[in-house]
Amino acid sequence: MPSLETKLDNTAFLVAFITSAHDYSLSGKFDKEEADAVLKALFSKVVASFNIESVTSSHHTRGLYGGTSGYDGPSNNLRISPSLVVKLILFADATGNDSTKLINTLTEYTLDVKEGTEESTFHDFLFPVANGICAHIDTTERSSTGSERRFMKHMLAKYVRDYVKKAPPSPPPDWKKKTTIRCICLNCASLRDFIDDPSSTTKDFALGEKRRNHLDQQIDKTFFTTTIVRANPHKLRVEKTQALLVSDFKAWVARVQIANSVLDQLSQKGYLEDMLGNQYHSILSHQNLVLPDDLPALPAPPGLRNMVQRTVPAKRPFGQ
Repeated sequence: MPSLETKLDNTAFLVAFITSAHDYSLSGKFDKEEADAVLKALFSKVVASFNIESVTSSHHTRGLYGGTSGYDGPSNNLRISPSLVVKLILFADATGNDSTKLINTLTEYTLDVKEGTEESTFHDFLFPVANGICAHIDTTERSSTGSERRFMKHMLAKYVRDYVKKAPPSPPPDWKKKTTIRCICLNCASLRDFIDDPSSTTKDFALGEKRRNHLDQQIDKTFFTTTIVRANPHKLRVEKTQALLVSDFKAWVARVQIANSVLDQLSQKGYLEDMLGNQYHSILSHQNLVLPDDLPALPAPPGLRNMVQRTVPAKRPFGQ
């Protein structure tokens, strides 16, 4: 135990140790009562010093759907696995430990989500934890705790408010026709990527004259401007004008589609309404989640199915 206490800054290691040791004690590989006493004492120390992230130097990038990505390249900002957090909550229930401080730490982390990290924080961490808690409540048929209800309310409200965001200004009515590139060549595919990227306002295409002219012919000059940059080879510089509204709008639509899918999956659990109480309808029917009636048909966001699956923890019974 004293040697483990020197590792209190390594939350992930200690959580993995506690849950693994508990599994071993259930299998009869060592004395359960003695193990429970040691683990209970260690649990209180781990919760008191619980860190979700080890903050080191890193930098953020814009996300695919408008400013909500995780980290660019190999990240030095280490976040504990959501499955370990869920296991620690299950361990607390199984051994009679109080998980209130742990859940409160999750709530504080939720309220402090930084701009530019929402997509990763919610979809890769907070939703898997929330789904794990809900699945555990469903399996054990116990009532949710006050701290769990508070976490869920704050997490979902912040998700709808700060990840999805309010609808941006609508682009002109003919925006889809004027910004759709129908050619399927590789250069036009790159042009489409540029149009859909809300973080990119200008892009240079270094091409021969024939290919530059081809691209230029695809571009509606009421939504973009084009100029030739002298270089070797010359570049066609494309700058968004009205198309900026289109990029922001399409990114918001994608976030709404993702959020509605994720929230629909979570709301299928009957006890979610009990956890949210009178905030259930105000969160799940929030104005930020409502798409306009005149929205033209758009393809589903790339990877929508995988995005939803990311929010669901692996189904593995505790202790097995």
